[in-house]
Amino acid sequence: MKLFSIGNRGVIHASLFLLLSLFFSTAPAWASWDFQRTIDHSTAVIKEFKRDPKNGIPQSVFNNAKGIAVLRVSEAGFIFSGESGHGLVVARKGNSWTAPSAISASGMGFGLQAGGETSHYVIIMNTKKAVNTFAKGGKFKLKGEMEGVAGPTTESEHKPKSHIYVYKRSKGFFGGLALSGLDIAESKDTNKRYYHKDLTASEILSGKVAVPQGAKKLINALNAPYSHKKG
Repeated sequence: MKLFSIGNRGVIHASLFLLLSLFFSTAPAWASWDFQRTIDHSTAVIKEFKRDPKNGIPQSVFNNAKGIAVLRVSEAGFIFSGESGHGLVVARKGNSWTAPSAISASGMGFGLQAGGETSHYVIIMNTKKAVNTFAKGGKFKLKGEMEGVAGPTTESEHKPKSHIYVYKRSKGFFGGLALSGLDIAESKDTNKRYYHKDLTASEILSGKVAVPQGAKKLINALNAPYSHKKG
């Protein structure tokens, strides 16, 4: 019985070692898949905003955007520290868009949210300067001239010209929302795992990086016309 017990422990230890080895060997693939999921979520958000003009982003604002970022935030009460959200940023390149660059967000900018609620923030970059701020890499804060201003929600609504407009989509809510003091950071490791090589945000947003197959649906959604759904 004792020998049998030792043998069982040996098998268990060997199995555990194998499982841990598989976990660590596939971790990069999982992380890459996570960014693919971010791309999929962002694609759905863009489609939703375009499906109904009452959803918050006027067509003229979208058509004139020099760049767009989408952040997905899962909140549980107040956001005090640590990573609060993750997402992507793309830049307009001619008549289309660049490949997506991964970003993360942290800070108090999100404020108080309903526990467990998932929200999406769409950041419209109205100027090349705003795009360059995202493309330079590292970390920066949405403040001062780069503060996120609540964007107009109708074609007739006039807003002061701003480098950045912000829109929020969550359960039962679409519309413009001011977003200030938020830290945005380039996710270098995520980009490396997804593109399988070291790429900076500047390189990706320059348009020199080919759009991966998994991101083409995002580009298609960005290029698609507004549906002008009624009712």
